[in-house]
Amino acid sequence: MPSVRAVGPSRGVANKRTALTTTVVYSVLNGSRLEYGDEISTVLKQFRADETAVDEEEPVQYLRAHTEGLDRAGEIEEWRNDLIQ
Repeated sequence: MPSVRAVGPSRGVANKRTALTTTVVYSVLNGSRLEYGDEISTVLKQFRADETAVDEEEPVQYLRAHTEGLDRAGEIEEWRNDLIQ
């Protein structure tokens, strides 16, 4: 997993979305799926408030707890089926 600070946002909503999207895409490319809920906003707001004060281990633990293995072949087949319908 990349450094949280490497993909973490520094300011603004767009940067938070970009950081989250980057993390999701990185996970998929590496064979995992990140399933997150509304609580991700709290994690991202911590970075926005004061990035240097964030304990890097907390968001890492969150990401690990919400990431599971991904069957890429199965996912591609589902996407293909959805497109055909």
